[in-house]
Amino acid sequence: MKIRDIHISLKYKIAIFISLLIFILFFLTNYIILKRERDMLYENLIVKGNSQINNFALYCENAFLTGDELNIEDYVTVLIKAKEVKHVYIVLKNLTYFLNNDQTLLGRRYSSPEKTGENPKENYNIVKREREVLFQFYKPIYQINREGKRVFLGMGYIELTTNIIKIQLNQIKLRLSFIVIFLLTAGVIGAFMLSYLITDPLKKLVKGISIIAKGNLKYKIRIHSKDEIEGLALEFNRMTTQLATYQKRLIKQKMVEQELQIAKNIQSEIIPEHLKEIKNFDLFSFHRTSRAIGGDYHNIFPINKNENLLIIADVSGKGVPASLLMSMFHTIIITLKKDYHRPILLMKEINNIMSLFLKKGNFITVLIAHLNSKTGRIKMISAGHEYPALIDMKKKQFTFLTFGGIPVGLFNRAEFESKLKINEHLLLKESMLIFYTDGLRNIQKMPMNNKNLASFFKSLIKTSGSSHKFRKALLEKTEMKRYNDDITIVGIRRT
Repeated sequence: MKIRDIHISLKYKIAIFISLLIFILFFLTNYIILKRERDMLYENLIVKGNSQINNFALYCENAFLTGDELNIEDYVTVLIKAKEVKHVYIVLKNLTYFLNNDQTLLGRRYSSPEKTGENPKENYNIVKREREVLFQFYKPIYQINREGKRVFLGMGYIELTTNIIKIQLNQIKLRLSFIVIFLLTAGVIGAFMLSYLITDPLKKLVKGISIIAKGNLKYKIRIHSKDEIEGLALEFNRMTTQLATYQKRLIKQKMVEQELQIAKNIQSEIIPEHLKEIKNFDLFSFHRTSRAIGGDYHNIFPINKNENLLIIADVSGKGVPASLLMSMFHTIIITLKKDYHRPILLMKEINNIMSLFLKKGNFITVLIAHLNSKTGRIKMISAGHEYPALIDMKKKQFTFLTFGGIPVGLFNRAEFESKLKINEHLLLKESMLIFYTDGLRNIQKMPMNNKNLASFFKSLIKTSGSSHKFRKALLEKTEMKRYNDDITIVGIRRT
């Protein structure tokens, strides 16, 4: 189906819907008007009937009192001339007609009409004579006897026809029909005009959407209907503008993602997935970044047959900036290979060079560990890095190896070098050293104090029966968390 066909059918649907709505509205209005008029006419008929029967009863009583019974017939003649009055008569106690506008019935027995309804409070019945519905109003008739007392003579009746109401209602219906036909015709014409005003902007809107759907995000829908449809078109134009902007950003983002992937690949070459094996030591490591790339660093560099250098560092910040500084840090480590056997000198050179590139507020925490696989001795020097955790699984003991040092690039050269100090430790068999970055604290949602971190390590020692189980539990607790910061863990166990 073509767009044009859709809009033609929509136009007719709207027009028919509005026409039906108008028709229903007029139908309900007519129903309400006719019901109201009918109720008013019946109410007027009841009021008139009650008035006539009351006056008739009073007139009869006065006539009997004055002895002018013949005048009653004249009164009935006047009453019967009214269009709504059908019958006027008096029925005696013995149920014979005493008086009747139909003279042929005088003296005959009263024949009660078929009763279809009654209202004793209003003194009337609804009766039917020869298929004609009548309102029968009644009132007792009294006369004065020779002793001057009121004596019940019989019942007076006045029957009013409802045909006059039907005639009046038919006249009202006819007038209303002409009005309804006129207004309905005007409404249908207006409905078609309104449907055109609605569907024409919609047609432009659908056409514009079709063009935009084909990829032309520069196309603008122009509607000047000064209503919600124009507002919808303006919002749609705004949306396509944002979509075009988003498309450009998406292209740029894809380029950035490709570049980040390249950077990630480079970083994976810098940071080993598995540490090199060292004789008499069992090593394990865990490294995750909070973003595609990060600023945590760790590596092991061989010095000779029995000596190796372990370096773990944490660049302040996250993402690309931290990654660039980390790459630079790695390059500096490689170029200072001659100083691997002199940890203090190596740390000084790192600070001297990195301070040239670190902006104010940026810093790097560094820990260098010189490992001797033959003796089991480890010389450590820290530049503000997290304290290593010493764990003795045999004795189920835990200790932080605390020593000074301030981060690289944060203070002047003299102050930095004054805080450097070698910490030497003999790692016994089945003991472990855990090196880590501050991401471990963030994973456990701990405040930055060693008490909570110590509790964490102690709980792992308590639930782990061996070094292998401790290592497994530590990595499992780390793996299951979401990372808000880069995290690195390096463990060394003497075998």
